[in-house]
Amino acid sequence: MWDRLPLEADIEQVFNGLQDKAVEFARPWSGAELQLTEAEVQWFRDWFRNVHLRIGSSAWGKKRTMLGAILVVLGAEVCRRESREDSVWPKIGGLLPRSSALWSWMFYPANGQPTVDMTEGIADGVRALNLRNVIDQEGVQQWFSTIKLQFGFTLSGVRNRLPEWLAGYGRPHSVDYLIGQLGGADLESKTFLSLWKALIQYRRGDIDEEQALLVLRNSPWVLPDWGPLLLKKAREKIELGYGDRNGVSISGQSNDSSSEGFNPIVRVLLDWPPGKEPRLRFELDREGILQELETSDTNELTFHVDGRRICQWRLQSNGSWSGSQWLAAEQETQAKQPNLRPHTLTVCSGAGDILFSWDFADCGLSEDILVFNLDDSGLFQPEIRLHSNRNYALVCGKGCVLTGCEPIGRFQTASRVVFRLPSPLNENIALQFSDFVLWQPVRSPREPDPVYSVLLQTPPGRIYCLDDRTELHIDGLPHDASEVRLLLGQKTHDLVRHAGGSWRTTKSVSLTPDLAAK
Repeated sequence: MWDRLPLEADIEQVFNGLQDKAVEFARPWSGAELQLTEAEVQWFRDWFRNVHLRIGSSAWGKKRTMLGAILVVLGAEVCRRESREDSVWPKIGGLLPRSSALWSWMFYPANGQPTVDMTEGIADGVRALNLRNVIDQEGVQQWFSTIKLQFGFTLSGVRNRLPEWLAGYGRPHSVDYLIGQLGGADLESKTFLSLWKALIQYRRGDIDEEQALLVLRNSPWVLPDWGPLLLKKAREKIELGYGDRNGVSISGQSNDSSSEGFNPIVRVLLDWPPGKEPRLRFELDREGILQELETSDTNELTFHVDGRRICQWRLQSNGSWSGSQWLAAEQETQAKQPNLRPHTLTVCSGAGDILFSWDFADCGLSEDILVFNLDDSGLFQPEIRLHSNRNYALVCGKGCVLTGCEPIGRFQTASRVVFRLPSPLNENIALQFSDFVLWQPVRSPREPDPVYSVLLQTPPGRIYCLDDRTELHIDGLPHDASEVRLLLGQKTHDLVRHAGGSWRTTKSVSLTPDLAAK
């Protein structure tokens, strides 16, 4: 879209590209419909980081409108890829260093909230481009919801909540707007509705994988690498127990999930400098944490990981909070024995009262295999295709073996091992446990591996509780399979074929909390 523009392009040139698209659409539209490539998004980010504006100049009113529009479109692209479902400002704020004059124009330093001038610029910008928006609607989060309307849902939201959304529980308001369940006709998108219907139909088994993938490939609301993850999550059960056609647990209790949940973690990274131990670090959502605790009467917050005190925030006389926005998984004195499997984050008042606890499993750290992109230090989804010339690290169980290459770094704790992968990445690399291949880089879409919709479930007819023991049934395996084994955690189970083609474990399996959560 801006492939012929230099990074020194002025704001008018970049805005004109968006305005030309608005004229082409000739209707309310969303940023996702631009279908920007990864290269275009990266150019957009680099340009924004280096843009020069004279804030408050005689031409500022016009440029503020342009800047507001650009912030919505660029911010949406970043948030859909990197943000959690109920947060946008931390990622948008991360587009610039906090020391820049433009960042200070965008956000209040004390709490990271957008300034009045910025929100007014956003309002003018979305109107100038005829972007979908809920500006001036009473009773809604105008700015947050307007940005969410540009992309519908985040990758993080898909990973954590898609099965519930498709079953009708706790859907984001942005999705309800785009499928026509909320707001006026100007907010509805026919292409988004087609995508949503296809996911529901695939979940119910009304269409097959090929039909669903065709819709996903042609949808502007889904990034090219998201397809396999979307289909995997669309078929997942929500809970153990009796289920309806969509897999929703039916228990006698109301499952009101109207709240999208609070996540105090913005980003997870693996910090592994040369000659040192790899350590997990977490970027805290300062804005969200303070909003969550605004009714708490305390001037001090202490953060604990697995019961160990890690850091502290203090309320200052000017109303701001001092304290690091980054949290390690262990105390600095324990850096040589890093905690690579943290379980719980607890925030306490100065008096020691627990204000809230949060499970690290909610950001994917309970998975058996973690893939980190060391170039940007982010937790990467192993289902998504890796780039051969980037630097990655794998965190997995200590019984796992890396084959097909020699790792350029290795570190082991009592329960986990970390491999630093060589670059460029060889497609023959694989992570194995016993004779199971647990992970390998996803190949080019031109060479797809067979995909099976395998369902692991308890026997029908009763509801099981945690720590019960029962055989497990597996459906969806290849018809010509003659020998099948199941790997759960680091324990293997033999299977036997049932009449009708399904398989079951030969021995009972304990329904541990860890197994049930996955």
